[in-house]
Amino acid sequence: MSKKKEKKAGKRMSKKDLAALVVDFFQSRPLDVISMKQLFEQMRLTTHPLKMLCIDILSELTDENVLTCVGRHEYKLTPPERITEGTFVGTLEVGKNYAFLITPDRRLSNDIFIPREKLKNGQTGDKAVVKILEWPERAKNPIGQVIDILGRTGDNNAEMHAILAEYGLPYSYPAPVTSAADRI
Repeated sequence: MSKKKEKKAGKRMSKKDLAALVVDFFQSRPLDVISMKQLFEQMRLTTHPLKMLCIDILSELTDENVLTCVGRHEYKLTPPERITEGTFVGTLEVGKNYAFLITPDRRLSNDIFIPREKLKNGQTGDKAVVKILEWPERAKNPIGQVIDILGRTGDNNAEMHAILAEYGLPYSYPAPVTSAADRI
């Protein structure tokens, strides 16, 4: 009886799985420029179908702005943009022509600059909710406007409203609800 050689076929890698591996590879080397040849060698992509799939993935990741093509078949991770989302709540410090919102936690490391006309009659020491309008490329601080004055720092209601606003919870009720509550 002859023995048949069994061919061990490895598990085929899906495009989704390979794409995740490629992104992880680049994220582990965020500043490196990596050639396609280096990528194939370091990820052990030895078969022609895997290489072709990887080329397709590199093209898609470049189109999606995850990767940047910096030369002929050379890629690097696209640096992240400076985007921060959330509610910025803090204490106002008002000067003659402008003000700053000082945030208690340092998630936003820069104070928010507020022009006098965007202050909504806020005074130094008021707790306020501020919306960032813009952050020019060369400016140290973002520029914002006061959305709401919550009250004086240290005032129980102002502090409670500040906590609610910081976590995106409602800190005031609509006028119809307030008037209905007053009637009761």
